[in-house]
Amino acid sequence: MEYQRQRQANKGRHNAHTLFGVTKIPCDNHLRTLLDPIVPSHFDPVFVEVFGRLAQHHLFDSFRVLGDQLLVALDGTTSFSSQAIQCSNCLPRQLSNGHTLYDHSALTPVVVCPGRSQVIALPPEYIMPQDGHDKQDCEQMAGKRWIQTHAETFTPYQVTLLGDDLYSKQPLCALALANGFNFILVCKPDSHPKLYERIAFWHANAGLTTCERRHWNGRFTEVSLYRSLNDVLLLDGKEPLSVHWFEITVVNAKTGAQLYHKSFLTNHRVTAEHVAAVMLSLNLLAFLFHTVLEWSDDTYALLRQVLARRQTFFEDIRALMRSMVFDSWQHLMAFMIRGLALESRLEPQAAPKLDTS
Repeated sequence: MEYQRQRQANKGRHNAHTLFGVTKIPCDNHLRTLLDPIVPSHFDPVFVEVFGRLAQHHLFDSFRVLGDQLLVALDGTTSFSSQAIQCSNCLPRQLSNGHTLYDHSALTPVVVCPGRSQVIALPPEYIMPQDGHDKQDCEQMAGKRWIQTHAETFTPYQVTLLGDDLYSKQPLCALALANGFNFILVCKPDSHPKLYERIAFWHANAGLTTCERRHWNGRFTEVSLYRSLNDVLLLDGKEPLSVHWFEITVVNAKTGAQLYHKSFLTNHRVTAEHVAAVMLSLNLLAFLFHTVLEWSDDTYALLRQVLARRQTFFEDIRALMRSMVFDSWQHLMAFMIRGLALESRLEPQAAPKLDTS
């Protein structure tokens, strides 16, 4: 904002107005006054609307795997932490040195696809003290809330949830199935002793399905070893959930060195021929819209291709906006196309018009 104030003082206008419609540049305190009353879920409809438009135009078709499934990875992230600053929405965590760390965290689901670097952000779920609950909030509880809140929106698109070991507990798995989601979740032996007792029994009795695949990675041959077991009970007791388990181990064919090892549980049936493999709000929205632009705008896509490093691309935009005022986003894109002499690489209908007057 300070750079835009300088543009206003020197040129009588600024990019915050021309690009984003901000008529008066706010100070930091004013920004806090504007944003503090907004509840995090206020932005959820924007995520949902963009997701729906992408689906409407079949831009998710190339993301679909496992028999037309969309993979949604659940993962938590911390956006702020401090031992000195705290608020009513902070989660306190006791450190080994006896001090307390206060942080803001969120569950940030994204649509992913193996082999694709792009992800599509979905509405986040914030991890914070919940009204009417004495127990401290956590990532697993946030995952349950996200499933219940967004099932009606996303399950019609055939979604498989991905997550680490903390999600692979029977209550969350059962909740996901009851709400129409599928799942593939990391499953560690030390947190699932009963399950691995059953797997050990079937291993001893030659009951596991195994297969092997070899792949040249450009430097050496990788051997992927798969073990799987269908219809194994996750827990003892009343109404135990039946799941399918599989394990992936990748080794260097020449040296035998282990390169990767992970085990999972899923509700997708596992076969030797078809083994499944899995390899705050405003910031997420920014990433989401830039991904949409890369897919749908030829000018933007060409700039991202030439300025391949994401950091370079955004640093160039930041540098230009510090020193110049642009009439619109299209004006900024056209200026960059001209500066990089890329007009000839655009289709005629996509070539941007730049007013040089």
